[in-house]
Amino acid sequence: MLSNASQSDEKGRPPEGLFLHSLAMWNSLRRLLGRRIIGALWMCAVLGTIGAGGEVLLAGALQAFLVSVGALDASVAPRIGSMTWTGGPLASSMLLLAVAVVRSALQFLGQHVNSYAAEAAAYRLRCLAYDELIHRTTDTPHTNSDFQFRNGELVSKTVVTVLNTAALAGQVAMATLLCAALVAVAPAQTAITLVLLALLLGGSRLLGRVARGVAARIAPAATQINRDVERVARNRLYLKLMGLERLEQVNLSTRSLTYSQYVVRAAAAASGVSALTGAGALTVVVLVALGSASSGTGGAALLTFFYLLVRLGQAAQGVSSNVTVLQNLWPVFRHALEFADSVSDEQLARAHGASGPVSFLGGAHPVVGMGQARTSTGAAPVPPPRISIRGLHYNYPGGPAVLRGLDLEVAPGAHLGIVGPSGAGKTTLLMLLLGMLKPGAGEVRLDDLAAADWLTKHRFAVGYVGPDPMLIAGTVRSNLFYGLPMDLPPEQLDAVAIDVLKQARLATFATPEGLNRIITEEGEGLSAGQKQRLAFARALMRQPALLILDEPTANLDGETEAELVQTIASLRARCTVVIVTHRPTLLVTTDHVLDLGASNGARISSRSAGELAGEIPERPVSGVAEPVRE
Repeated sequence: MLSNASQSDEKGRPPEGLFLHSLAMWNSLRRLLGRRIIGALWMCAVLGTIGAGGEVLLAGALQAFLVSVGALDASVAPRIGSMTWTGGPLASSMLLLAVAVVRSALQFLGQHVNSYAAEAAAYRLRCLAYDELIHRTTDTPHTNSDFQFRNGELVSKTVVTVLNTAALAGQVAMATLLCAALVAVAPAQTAITLVLLALLLGGSRLLGRVARGVAARIAPAATQINRDVERVARNRLYLKLMGLERLEQVNLSTRSLTYSQYVVRAAAAASGVSALTGAGALTVVVLVALGSASSGTGGAALLTFFYLLVRLGQAAQGVSSNVTVLQNLWPVFRHALEFADSVSDEQLARAHGASGPVSFLGGAHPVVGMGQARTSTGAAPVPPPRISIRGLHYNYPGGPAVLRGLDLEVAPGAHLGIVGPSGAGKTTLLMLLLGMLKPGAGEVRLDDLAAADWLTKHRFAVGYVGPDPMLIAGTVRSNLFYGLPMDLPPEQLDAVAIDVLKQARLATFATPEGLNRIITEEGEGLSAGQKQRLAFARALMRQPALLILDEPTANLDGETEAELVQTIASLRARCTVVIVTHRPTLLVTTDHVLDLGASNGARISSRSAGELAGEIPERPVSGVAEPVRE
């Protein structure tokens, strides 16, 4: 909703359209920033108002101090109504110091609120980006470069946007109150000042308009660079073999040069605004001094006026600079608002409730180590599910059908092998079984539930081993317990861990000392086979009712593979097992083999436990996979 409103023409907008546009903007800001950060921005405005009052008090305290030490005549001592300050040097010094301390405290609080609001906004946006990365489904049309842009460029520019917005709120409030004070002290000089400030504002807006046009190109340029870098990193071998390194290097350098030139142009406009403001401030001082000399304005009033004028000039320069910066950042910040608009309320709650809000004073937050959570589920073991596939069709958007009219029944505790060439639909079928994709037609059920619903209900009763094992930095123990709810004492958990390590043929680690072995996130120091077997042991730790094995022996030698085949065979009737493989050895454990690459449609083959994988009898099935024997 924001993008449509943002791209429409501002000129000629009717009042009701402007109201709706403002309401949409407010809703987008509320979703992105939340009540705490919006409250912090309002606090910045309040602190700016109080700070302006502090500047007026400081000017009066300085005047009182100068009178008390004889630098000014007593007739110009500061007054409040009919009361005149008559304190001596000590009292005046104490007053001046007290006002200065309060002013410094207000400045500290204002700067801290700015920093808090900026970092809290960055944290909220990062949490949203993490949620989208972790929970997005396979068919979500977002790439890793989108996440990199959101977690990098978008977060950093949002931080700067919130910082400048918070500073702008305080500076506008301060400038408003300082103007009122200047009118009270010297009305004529204030009128001259306001006229010149209006001219400065016009010049700043002109430069800002130029800057906006350049800034609108920065975000798309950054996104394109990220996508090109991702493409090059993914295809380095191909580029080297084809001799395309120089072409891609020139392409990346040219895009980077274009991005840098956009940033420099936008910065030049911001610098022009600052320079214009500085020159205008000096002009104001000269004209006001000449006007005061001709009108006979008193020295004390002129001193107070100039002090307040300097502070007003600083506030006005800050307002002008911040407005220009915000204009430059708006195209990127609009992406952040649109991103917040694109997620559901459920996603917002899930993302921001994962670890709580940022503390105002940055207090320590309790951190649960990965794989070290101890929560009691109190649930009985989940029985192995029946797999039922009926009339399953699936095709990716804009592509041909991957699966057509597939029917299949797998009994509870049975083992199913899935084979076929690349592109035949093996991974797609796994994603459908795991609820990561929605069928185009037909259904995939586990027991009496849709696959996605069964997985949600029995999340911790599923084991998965893929071709590239995922390991976390920590110990062997923390990798085994990663993300798993457990309700046993630590010593019993260690006993279970040692048992599954033995089943996974990792006897080296199947000791209390082995469980404490430190490994890196990439598993440095472990062989490819050890990493794969550790991932298999972690799957067994879950005591799965459904075990998914996607090329689980891709990195194993023949002897270790044969040992793991025995372990998989021992799981018969304890859990339903689905194996995707190109290795015939693994098919020895399967009750049925689904061949998705058959020339005349899907084939289902049934075998006895004594038959070898190379001797599996195959019989064609007309467009479907027949029900298996129980």
